[in-house]
Order: sequence, then C-alpha cells, then structure tokens
Amino acid sequence: MLGMSVRDIFDNLGEAAFREAEQDALSDALRPLDPIVLATGGGVIERPENRQALAGRGFVVYLFATVDEQVKRTRRDRRRPLLQKGDPEEILRSLMAVRDPLYREIADHIIETDSCSPRTVAQRLVRELQ
Repeated sequence: MLGMSVRDIFDNLGEAAFREAEQDALSDALRPLDPIVLATGGGVIERPENRQALAGRGFVVYLFATVDEQVKRTRRDRRRPLLQKGDPEEILRSLMAVRDPLYREIADHIIETDSCSPRTVAQRLVRELQ
C-alpha cells in the first residue's frame, strides 16, 4: 500500500504509519464476501478494530509457536524491524506476552506449529475444517 518494504516503512515513517497501513490492508482484504484465506502479520492483533474485523469475518486460526521456536525461525532474518532494536529473544517474549492472549481471545482454533513443516500445519488445518 505504501510502496515500501516493511523495514523502510518503519525506518522512514515509523511503526504507527505501518500499523495504519496494515489496518487499511486488513479492511480491504476482508471487504469482499468471497471466501478467502488471509495470513496476517503478528502485530495486526493488537488493535481492537482488527480483532473485531477478524473475529466477525470468519474462522480464525492461530498458528502458535513458542518463543524458542520464534527465535530459531527469525535468527537470521534482518527484515523484521522490531527485532533489530535489542535482544531478539527478549523482544519476542515481550511481544508474546501481549499478543498471545489477544490471539487466543478470537481464535476458533489453535494449531501448535513448533517443529512442524508448513505441509503438516496445512494438513492439520484441513482436518480441522472438515
């Protein structure tokens, strides 16, 4: 929407601008009545308007990963601006403390993804939806 990478948005416009664009993108994605699969970024859940929109639109699946697993998955990822401002594990623990209860609040189903391939997660999701 802003024509920049996430990192550039954070660096040039700040996190607040990113969250506004994220909310606009979520609203646009949820507008059509056709069935969709929508994968969001982790922080989208923090705004009450976003939680309400997601919960009101359909079946919400929370793909849960422990902080230890998140640390492994993001160890070499330099595209995540929030993890570039200190100890990534500490930051992830802090984010999890805020976000996990919010995802659990609106989730229709939770899939634990530690040590799972994307294929395994998809198979679990398909079984749940049947």
